Amino acid sequence: MENIFPNEQEKTTLLTQLNLLGAKKVIMIEPQPKFFQYASKNIVHNNLTNKIQMINSAVSGKAGSIKINYDKSDQNFQIPVDNNGVSIPVITLDDILTKHSESGLVLKMDCEGCEYDVINYSSDETIKQFDAILLEFHSGCLDLKKRLESCGFNVLILNSVHTLQNTFQGHLLAKKY
Repeated sequence: MENIFPNEQEKTTLLTQLNLLGAKKVIMIEPQPKFFQYASKNIVHNNLTNKIQMINSAVSGKAGSIKINYDKSDQNFQIPVDNNGVSIPVITLDDILTKHSESGLVLKMDCEGCEYDVINYSSDETIKQFDAILLEFHSGCLDLKKRLESCGFNVLILNSVHTLQNTFQGHLLAKKY
């Protein structure tokens, strides 16, 4: 099971749910250093170090690095980019799955806008390794829906609301046929 998500409350809730659901392995990716530290402490506190691997990295469609303001790295869910900040690696979904080739993978992604690059720049082979994908979208979902359907997924839009920024935000669930 692969999980990409940025917030502390969601991490704590998900850790409990995954433990109850019997997940064999979780790879948790968190770019913001303070959120990463909080989640790492939760994993140790909940005796889940044998199930959950933490990676302090951002995920995008292209590998590289980003500089993050450490002091502001737990103030909101948007990454506080700062040219003088700490350097955090940026990895791709293809990179992650190259190192973790288990079967029965589920991707849960809530990355405040990176979902488009992550899904659209990942190879078809990578996308097809997942049995299910649950993600939050922030600027509409029709392109994501088409991309996932082209990889053999049945896509359900779970909710979608029109925002003040004149976009649609919500969640979609993709399951293999």
